[in-house]
Amino acid sequence: MVVCEGASFPERLLKQAFEMAQNMKTELIILNIFLQTMNAQDSKYAQKWREKFCLKAKEGLKPWKEKYPDVQVSQVVKFGEPLRVLEEFLMENKGIKYILTLKEVSVKEALAVKPYWAKSFKH
Repeated sequence: MVVCEGASFPERLLKQAFEMAQNMKTELIILNIFLQTMNAQDSKYAQKWREKFCLKAKEGLKPWKEKYPDVQVSQVVKFGEPLRVLEEFLMENKGIKYILTLKEVSVKEALAVKPYWAKSFKH
């Protein structure tokens, strides 16, 4: 699983993730987390914002899917406080063994929730 902030797809991180999934012949899950405050969740503006960023995330992943056509990819876009979103996602998806992210703090937090092997890449 790869955790991306918003619709950013850092080349170094995605290359490692896709190559790892390809070598292991396993599915790759991309989790795009967009920060959203609680008070903005239900407004029409927030709905349009969410739709816009879902589309941006989908378009951002497209070149990677084309570059690695043999890798099965699932993309999940979530909105909310990043740690809470990550915790909930890991609790709902218990089969995840590897978490790749650019933020070391995210890895530490993820390991606190799900004590599997995780790898981070420093900027």
